[in-house]
Amino acid sequence: LLLYQSLQVILNLIFVGSLLYFSDLQIATGTYTFSSFIVLLICTCIFAIAISFMLAPMPWSYQILFLRNKRGERYGFSSIFSGYKDFFRVAGTSLLLSGYIVFWVCYFVLPFVAFSAIFCMSFPLLGIIAKPILFFVGLVVADIIIIAKGISYCLTPYILYDYPNLKYDAAIELSKAMMKGHKWQMFRLTLTFVGYSMISLITLNIAFLWLAPYM
Repeated sequence: LLLYQSLQVILNLIFVGSLLYFSDLQIATGTYTFSSFIVLLICTCIFAIAISFMLAPMPWSYQILFLRNKRGERYGFSSIFSGYKDFFRVAGTSLLLSGYIVFWVCYFVLPFVAFSAIFCMSFPLLGIIAKPILFFVGLVVADIIIIAKGISYCLTPYILYDYPNLKYDAAIELSKAMMKGHKWQMFRLTLTFVGYSMISLITLNIAFLWLAPYM
């Protein structure tokens, strides 16, 4: 997991640094336009999706490693790259799962953002007071959606491992069906790790090395 996060951060830093360099170069030469900004923005989105797709098998392999350990199955160092043996099925399902979460967040949050913008423009004085409140409410709504959908989809990685013939939407739908009636139990179980996660942050995530197998 640390290797995955490190690679993701390094690649993103390289790409963002390159974008900033070209932006500064365009500004210095007087060629910077709104269209060039849009192009850079699109390139950034495409690159982020591509990086997520290429690295998706690594966190999946990390999760399955602990499952195999629990079941007493054999594993080794190469197991952390096992997801690349079935790259397109694992990466495609992981990307689709992330896309579903993004879709549901946008589905509920964007109308709220539009309402907030109209309200603030219609009532400027009230808008000054309401902006931070609306922003906070928007964050809470987004977090609730991410948690709710994340719990529904949480069994997807393990379904991919146990059912090699399932992929993409079929694996996600099976996870939703299996979690039906058990979301509250999973939510309560997740809450038990909040305190440990905070302690892990204090230790600069070093304690996470011991916490992760239980999560």
